[in-house]
This record gives sequence, C-alpha cells and structure tokens, in this order.
Amino acid sequence: MTGGPRRPPRHGPPTSTKPSPTTTSEWCSPASAATTRTSCSPCHLKGSASWIDPAGAVLCFETSEEAPPPSDVDAYLTDLEQLGTFEAAAGLVFARPYGYTEEDTKLLWEIVARRTEAAGLPVLANVEAGHTDPMITLPIGAEAELDARARTFRLAETPTA
Repeated sequence: MTGGPRRPPRHGPPTSTKPSPTTTSEWCSPASAATTRTSCSPCHLKGSASWIDPAGAVLCFETSEEAPPPSDVDAYLTDLEQLGTFEAAAGLVFARPYGYTEEDTKLLWEIVARRTEAAGLPVLANVEAGHTDPMITLPIGAEAELDARARTFRLAETPTA
C-alpha cells in the first residue's frame, strides 16, 4: 500500500511494522494433513463474488494495517468457526500481524489455535505476507501447497501470466 500514512495500531505500540529478518513462521495447530493443492483466498472477501468455496481450500488471513485487537480477530474467527468454514477448509495460513506488540501476537496465535482446534486443520502462522514489511502478496485463487508434515507452504503455480 502506498500513497498515504499508515494508521497507528489501536491497542499498543507497534513491534511488527519493520522488516524482521529473524521472524519465522510457526505452526499453531497439530500437523495433521498431507500436501493439499488448493486455492488461496483472503477471508475478508466472504459473501462477495470473489469468495471461494472453503471446501478443501487453504484460507489466508491477515490483520491489515488497521491492526484490529486480538478480541476483534477472535470474534471474526468465531463467526467462521460457527459457519463450519474451518471444518471445510484444508488449512489456514495467517500472515504476520501488523502493528502488534509481542504480547498481542502471542495472544493472537493462542486464539487462532483455539478457534481451529476442533477442525484439526493445519495452521501456519506468522507468515511474511500481507500488510507488513516486507509486503508480500498471496494471490487470490492461486494453486498452493500446504504440507503440514513437511512444514512447507508454497505457490504451486506462477500467479501472473
């Protein structure tokens, strides 16, 4: 995103807005699924023409530059949990949260694990994507592989022609 100032987070001083060469992704739930070729779709598109059927999909989440507090993310994930979205999906990839303190980040990963636990789907969190720096975009509808046993996530095709 360019052209305007970023909003400060609403719930504490930011610790994750700058490049973080030591940041590593982490698995928030048991590695219970093998390689799955699926589509990536940001969940904020639910209900729009761009929303994909979550059945067998790897869902991609990010907190955006608005840095919603973990309690707001919990409410959103609860909605998706109650709709059966996590039961239908093959996995979840959650980008490194923008503007979160270390404490809020830890709480966020606890919430993500709790909300997806019943579905038993693999959850890869703290991925360098979305509204962070560096800003890496995950393309909507691209084929991807999330392999919980090998602990890998990769695009299975070139996203642009």
